[in-house]
Amino acid sequence: MSGSSPWQEVPFLERPPDAAAHGEAWHEVDEYGLAVLALWCLRRDRAASSPAGDPPLARVTREQSGTQDTWTRPRTPQEQADVDDDLDHLLADAGVPARPRGRRWYLRLPPGQGLEESVREWWWEINQRLEGTDQTPADELGVLEEILAREGLRSPRSG
Repeated sequence: MSGSSPWQEVPFLERPPDAAAHGEAWHEVDEYGLAVLALWCLRRDRAASSPAGDPPLARVTREQSGTQDTWTRPRTPQEQADVDDDLDHLLADAGVPARPRGRRWYLRLPPGQGLEESVREWWWEINQRLEGTDQTPADELGVLEEILAREGLRSPRSG
């Protein structure tokens, strides 16, 4: 990617962040659509990235003769490209530029606040507030920005 991107506002670390101040914790942002939108919203205040390193694990399930076997294996480069393409489409639908590839992404959250639980709570409120509308990623992003500001995670200068 040439030129400046708002994603450059996310600090790029040599390795994944390990410790955060004041009891806060870093959480890796997987490919949850809403978590990636939160990453965008919090890119100036609570985000970091590092080189991708080893590929994420893919969960594989095979059913044969009524028996299910499940295991994990490293995601292939094509699978990762497909995941990144899907996220780029979501971001574009929300009016957000594509993220740089080849990175792992992290959000720093307050003590006791997990990313998965937060995403569930944020989804619940977004769906409640947008109920009865033709909900779009751009609408979801707008509500999420309000939620994050109300929760004190996003500073007023963040855009």
